[in-house]
Amino acid sequence: MSSPPPYLQRLWLQGRLETLPPWITSMHSLVKLRLRWSPLRVDPLESLQALPNLVELQLRQAYDGDVLQFKAGGFQGLKILHLHDLKALRRVSVEDGAMPHLEDLKIICCESLENVPAGIEFLTNLKSLAFSDMKNELIMRLQGKQGDDYLKIMNIPEANYTFWDCNRWNQTCLLK
Repeated sequence: MSSPPPYLQRLWLQGRLETLPPWITSMHSLVKLRLRWSPLRVDPLESLQALPNLVELQLRQAYDGDVLQFKAGGFQGLKILHLHDLKALRRVSVEDGAMPHLEDLKIICCESLENVPAGIEFLTNLKSLAFSDMKNELIMRLQGKQGDDYLKIMNIPEANYTFWDCNRWNQTCLLK
């Protein structure tokens, strides 16, 4: 596709992409974007952060890098962010002023992630934080109710961890 329909509100891109299409930065009507199975080598956030109406962003096996950085002033309308199966992701950072309206953050199967996203405390509208199938060390620190990671999430109304155990999914609250 050389250029998208100008009023497109939902876009699902699946399959092998090395970079995002150059026209994606001009999709000002876009509300929902799902990128799947497109192991991008370049951080996709740079191209997406200025989309004025983007409310939901899902990245599933869509980035091969080890760092995602949400810059100040970026993603001003984003309310829902799901990061899923980003195997190489070691660090997520959120600058003050990024994603000011984010309400729902899910981080699933990001097994290399070492810590809670740096700057998560700047997400003052965050209502729900969910982890699933993550590194045991990270979850143990959160359940220990001490340390920097716990202090960063303690003011979020709902924080949960979902895991597979004994042939079923279990969920535990991280803020008991």
